[in-house]
Amino acid sequence: MTTGRAGTAVARLLLLLLLLAGTACRAASFQCDGGGQVNFELLNGYAASPAAKHAMREQLALFTLPQCIDACKSDDQCAAVTYETGACVSYAAVPQKNANSDFPLKRSQYPTHTTTVARKICVRAPKACNQRSWSFDTIHGELKVSSKQHYKAITRAGCMDKCLNEKSFQCRSINFNKETGDCHVNDVDRFTVSGRPSINNRSASTVDYMESNCVVEQPRMCDFTELDGKLLRTVDAIFENVATMDRCKEMCLAAEEFQCRSFDYNETGVNVCRISHHSMSSLSQLEQPYMAVAGATTYQMSSCFSVKIDCRGTDMVASVHTNRLFDGKVYAKNRPNSCVNDVKNTLDFDLHLDYHGADCDVRQDHPGKFFTEIIIQHHDQIVTGQDIGLSVRCTYDLQNRSVGQGIELAMAPAAEPEYDDGASAESEPLGVGHGQGDGGAEETAFVISPTVMMRITNRAGGDIHAAQVGDPLSLRFHILDDRSPYEIFVRELIALDGVDTSEILLIDRDGCPTDPAIMGPISAVSTGSGGTVKILEAPFDAFKFPTSDIVQFKALVTPCLPKCEPINCNVVGHNGAIRRADSFGRRRRRRSANNQTDEMVFQQIRIEDKFKFEAQQGEPGQEINFSSLDDQKTVYWNTYAFALLLVTFALLQLFVIFVCWLCTTNKSRDSRTTASLYEAAINEYASTAQGPVSWGGRSYYK
Repeated sequence: MTTGRAGTAVARLLLLLLLLAGTACRAASFQCDGGGQVNFELLNGYAASPAAKHAMREQLALFTLPQCIDACKSDDQCAAVTYETGACVSYAAVPQKNANSDFPLKRSQYPTHTTTVARKICVRAPKACNQRSWSFDTIHGELKVSSKQHYKAITRAGCMDKCLNEKSFQCRSINFNKETGDCHVNDVDRFTVSGRPSINNRSASTVDYMESNCVVEQPRMCDFTELDGKLLRTVDAIFENVATMDRCKEMCLAAEEFQCRSFDYNETGVNVCRISHHSMSSLSQLEQPYMAVAGATTYQMSSCFSVKIDCRGTDMVASVHTNRLFDGKVYAKNRPNSCVNDVKNTLDFDLHLDYHGADCDVRQDHPGKFFTEIIIQHHDQIVTGQDIGLSVRCTYDLQNRSVGQGIELAMAPAAEPEYDDGASAESEPLGVGHGQGDGGAEETAFVISPTVMMRITNRAGGDIHAAQVGDPLSLRFHILDDRSPYEIFVRELIALDGVDTSEILLIDRDGCPTDPAIMGPISAVSTGSGGTVKILEAPFDAFKFPTSDIVQFKALVTPCLPKCEPINCNVVGHNGAIRRADSFGRRRRRRSANNQTDEMVFQQIRIEDKFKFEAQQGEPGQEINFSSLDDQKTVYWNTYAFALLLVTFALLQLFVIFVCWLCTTNKSRDSRTTASLYEAAINEYASTAQGPVSWGGRSYYK
């Protein structure tokens, strides 16, 4: 009897425990009871907490972050996931009283990019965000910009909703203060302000920066820069059997689940393509996000442009949208001074091209067909490898106006360098006084100052006298006498065009680079012999001025004894971070330097731009054509080739005139009858002559 009662009590206890367990499971289910839809937020600088192993649900072998997030989204019991390349781990939701607000995650003291963390959130997202795998990418810090809108004392989810549903402008990011509820909505993000200092401020411990992943850019043409020797530790997607690197780039640009900003190809396996929404602009707050791999290359997005042409009654307007704040100019290629728009820190700008004025060189090859070439130039003064050339055309149907548009991007291959004789400059003798000897006697000796040559070379040190915009080059300053006791400084390095109308300061009076994106700091070149430094080098990518294909360099070179101590310069990286770098550019102040003099060195190079415009046939309307990077049959015409063509044509004309004169002299004895026969033949030919030749019904453009 007693045993039966005990069994009944145990059964009731087990039933109660099962009911409690079921209640706990139902409480742990993730639901958006307050409205909105389930979405995800990426968290940078977080990892799974030590207690998260008790909430772990399952581990899946998935090769894309979107697949990992989709698996969690379809599971009501899943609250968060962690993703490493090929490994997806999901975690269960738990009652709030059993954990802090971040559980099953925790903020890392030393955040890394080994693991990507995503957690569920509830937001009111527009339809444009439905195809995205996550709505926000969050880091601990603040984007230091002026906000477009400021909302006070709202919730985190409410701040997200304000950004996603903003109508008056495109919201790209928000700064949210977790303590005060201040919500600052921005029309820029880390990538649009890339390359500018003081972007992230991590000193404000209560502020989170959240970047929208729901911004859908228009079709665009993008330029990718190479990051040598580095590979991302974790990427968002891996694809196998990708035939070419161009196909890998296309897959990056076509990604719908997120905005792809970098990729690598053939680095982790044959025909393996890896893509990521990260670049150096978004990884500055993480510890060692890249692996150092010799010979590897990561391609990261730099500038993207989308261009529209508005064909109007008396002119056309080229409207440009870019993904980064643009601070440069857009101009007509053949009228860089009279048809130009100086652009200051904006994402959208345009250029008006008048049909009937001479300022913009708009040409009309056929009735109703107008075209010209324009250049989008990043730097205010010089043409660099990042710049883009476009051939724009409006075609009018005299009966109706078409609204068709074609966009195509390509760049020209690098031209082979042409080698000429270089030039050098020699310095004047320089007296150097030595100290006093015993007995107060003074001894003075004179050491001839070094002969310094400035050379334009490739990065390996070989002489270059002709190049194309974007080629990696160096300026080398070489002390020719290996036995000279001197070392040298270089400062006030200036680049000039070939017609003395424009110049730009590359190295300032202290020896620091004025714009590291154009020319880096001056460094010593190791020769392996030890002792004094005989060669200095300043790396740069080839550039030119819009008005000339000749670029001249001149600099002040100062000798010093016994050693030249470099100056420590502030150098701003392309991700906006400021670093310190030594540059051999400041003269060391010594009493013995009173007799030293600065020497001027000079050198020049011919730089050809990469823009090649090919006319192409299109339907009536608006067209944009770009020069071709893949066309290996491109022919470059420089001034010498053009002059040779003119001389050849002139000689041919002289030869024709001489032959005509010779024939006229020899046939002067012909009779009038013969002349009349010629006149009859000429008249007969004239009567059968037609109008302008029609080339098989095909226009010039194809």
